[in-house]
Amino acid sequence: MKNSRILFHLAITGGFAVLAAAGILYPFLPGEYDPLALGLSRTVQAAGLAGLLFVPTGAVWLVYELQMLANGRNEPAKQTAKGYYFAAAAAVSTLLVMVVISIAAVISAGFVFGLLIFALCAFLISRAITGLKQMRTDDAWEFNAVPVYMILLPVFAVLLQLTAAASMTDFSRSRAIANSAELIRDLEAFYDAYGRYPRSLHAVWKDYSPGVIGVDQYHYAAGEEGYNLFFEQPRFLLDELGVREFVVYNPENQQMMISHDAWILNVPPEELDRAQGWYAVHDSTWPHWKYFWFD
Repeated sequence: MKNSRILFHLAITGGFAVLAAAGILYPFLPGEYDPLALGLSRTVQAAGLAGLLFVPTGAVWLVYELQMLANGRNEPAKQTAKGYYFAAAAAVSTLLVMVVISIAAVISAGFVFGLLIFALCAFLISRAITGLKQMRTDDAWEFNAVPVYMILLPVFAVLLQLTAAASMTDFSRSRAIANSAELIRDLEAFYDAYGRYPRSLHAVWKDYSPGVIGVDQYHYAAGEEGYNLFFEQPRFLLDELGVREFVVYNPENQQMMISHDAWILNVPPEELDRAQGWYAVHDSTWPHWKYFWFD
């Protein structure tokens, strides 16, 4: 019986870990663009960070549960009450975490998505309150696996961000760059045919897909000579906190990425060449591609 319960809780923990990993990595995976992908990922990442508030309470609670388990007996009222107090402290932490998650959802994906996340959080809080009431009336102690979830899941979510950020960002960036080959080839064919590059690629349908779930499309900006082709690369929360990355191609290696459109209209071109608004620029391993970081 005990083994079956352990396997059950391991399966639940593994299931939640898989869901968390899928949510975090979703925008960086191959596929057609999903407008909710980045908001979902950032919400799950924020949940993992905020969930670290659970860890101290969960650790103390888990020590208590393991001590009770080692005793090998059911304890009435007095000992059961201690577990209730741990659960109550966890419920308070949960409320704080839910507030952070809801705010992150609003910032990342808009008010409606944030409202849905808030409704889900309210449901989970109501379930937690029901569980607390039941714990208070229970006469016998029984091992509670909640502190295991409180420790493992937030730590897993944060460690995944820290370990996967560089590789997944490089992977998705490289995939979007590689998938631009057809578009660049057609641009060069246009130039060979007409002696100039097209003035615009504005159209209803976008026929050239980056092939990354979190990258919506390629943007094209014609210049006096050449052009800039660019896309916005999704980023992890803990990877250069708050940074926005734009990946830019220019056949003449004269990449430009301006932070404000008003600058284009009001700032002399020679000044824009010197100060475009980004705080860091990196050479890509792909020829004629660079990526710019904006805060």
